[in-house]
This record gives sequence, C-alpha cells and structure tokens, in this order.
Amino acid sequence: MLNEAGYPVKPDDMRFSLTLDHLPFIPSQQQDIALYLERQLAKIGVDVQVRQSASFPEWAERIGNWDFDMTSLWTLLRLETQYI
Repeated sequence: MLNEAGYPVKPDDMRFSLTLDHLPFIPSQQQDIALYLERQLAKIGVDVQVRQSASFPEWAERIGNWDFDMTSLWTLLRLETQYI
C-alpha cells in the first residue's frame, strides 16, 4: 500500500521519516510506547524520531504550533475519562 501511495523504499531501506512526540506524564510508560512504535514502524520502512518533552507546557507548545508529525495522547485521554 505504501508503494502505491507514493512512498517507495529508498536505498537506505526507509520510505520516509517522522517525529513522534510523547507526553511527559508517566515517562517510562510513554517512552516504552514510543520506542515500540519506532521499532514496529521501522519494519515497514518508516524512520521514527522520538522526541521527549521535559514538561507538559513544552509538549503542548509543540502540539499547539503543529510542530509534530505524530503524538501520543493515550494517558491524557485516560486521565480525562476517569473524571467523567
């Protein structure tokens, strides 16, 4: 599918690269999820650069300024639903 969509494998065995920003909440959990995604996407030729924010405001500024390709909201969504 990626070949058909115009993302062929390049000589370095990658199709394209992207950044993955994860929340600074529960850092070890978020880092584990990000590294898992990095390994899995590498199998199909996607080079993932994991960026960890030092604080929530830093993460929120990046996301608010659209300075990201992919982000993880799992913990944030889970926290919100606990109080509904």
